[in-house]
Amino acid sequence: MIDQEEAFIGLIGILLQVAGALLLGGLFLLLRLHARRRKYFGMWGWAWLTLGVGISAIAARYILPPALTAGLPLEFIYQLAKLTHFALLVAGTAMYASGASVTPFLPVAIGLSAAYALVALYFASGWMQVVAWQAPVALVALGWCALRLFNLPSSRRGVGTRIAGLAFAGMALTWALYFPAFTAAAAAAGGDGSTLDPLVRFNSFIDLLLHMILGSGMVVVLMEDAKREVDDAHAELAVAHNDLRRAALYDAVTGTLNRRAFTEGVGLETARARFGAVMMVDLDDLKGVNDSHGHSAGDALLRHLVEAVRHELRPSDKLYRWGGDEFLLVLPGADAARAEVRLRGVIGRAAAMHLGSAGPDVRLSVSLGSVGYHSAEEMLTAIDRADAMMYQDKSRKKLSRTSGSPAA
Repeated sequence: MIDQEEAFIGLIGILLQVAGALLLGGLFLLLRLHARRRKYFGMWGWAWLTLGVGISAIAARYILPPALTAGLPLEFIYQLAKLTHFALLVAGTAMYASGASVTPFLPVAIGLSAAYALVALYFASGWMQVVAWQAPVALVALGWCALRLFNLPSSRRGVGTRIAGLAFAGMALTWALYFPAFTAAAAAAGGDGSTLDPLVRFNSFIDLLLHMILGSGMVVVLMEDAKREVDDAHAELAVAHNDLRRAALYDAVTGTLNRRAFTEGVGLETARARFGAVMMVDLDDLKGVNDSHGHSAGDALLRHLVEAVRHELRPSDKLYRWGGDEFLLVLPGADAARAEVRLRGVIGRAAAMHLGSAGPDVRLSVSLGSVGYHSAEEMLTAIDRADAMMYQDKSRKKLSRTSGSPAA
């Protein structure tokens, strides 16, 4: 009765192992569709499917009538599949750890596995000894996988590699115990009452638990790999977003903030929290330079103006290209009249710009309008008034040139 119960428990364990291995294999192959560049994961998936094939051979021997299994090389299929399973685990781990392409070596590994399976079956008598012959290969393969994952650089270690490494180590230790346990069980025709007998009776359940842990660790490894790729993509998108935002908020010709930047409040934190002055600056005769010497000369003249003004600005002062040849200066804490006098002096002292051998030197000339403000709510009104004053200044200059008298 006890023997029948143990046989039934063994059969249940084997069937659960088959289901677990095939489930892991199917899951890995499904996930592989989303991990095409991660060949190591596909290799691990094939390892689980191969394990499922091998354990199915044992299940067939238990379930199917002897008449149906007679002549079938179930022991060879089982042994070859298990050895190939270990080889594929090693291949996948090597691919993950170093990126090495081990695919060309797989036929050699499978050939050696087949040769080893034949030798094992020649010397083994019964399933117990067949399993015992697997132990040395399993111990070396699983132990190497554990060491390879544990020795990854710290930047590549994660929860997944730790889980998988511990599972590999646990499986290697289990196989180190399987060898004496199954050897003794084979010698005693099923068990000798030793302390290792439970390993033989419940090895299917032990293996299933370790396989589930290992499979979970491998899936986490894939998820962590995918997360790193997503994080990289997000970082690149953030850089691209910043570049696009900069392109949207800065003038491409002069490098100053543009009118949209002002509308979005860029650089205005200090100005809105204090009183100050705003100043509209219009570059005189830009159209004439564009018409006579080309737009590249006009762009150079705009940059020359910006360089001259920027040299005198404080960190809290902001310069915006308002449109065309107009610029807005926001000067927190400044007096409008004094700021205008100072800026006219800066423009007057600025060096003339050379337009080339065919053109004359051009001196900077601007029309200005400056107005003070006492709060953020007054700033827009002050800008409108400064703009009107700037146009009045420009009109006086035109009238002066027409009448031949100097401008006030």
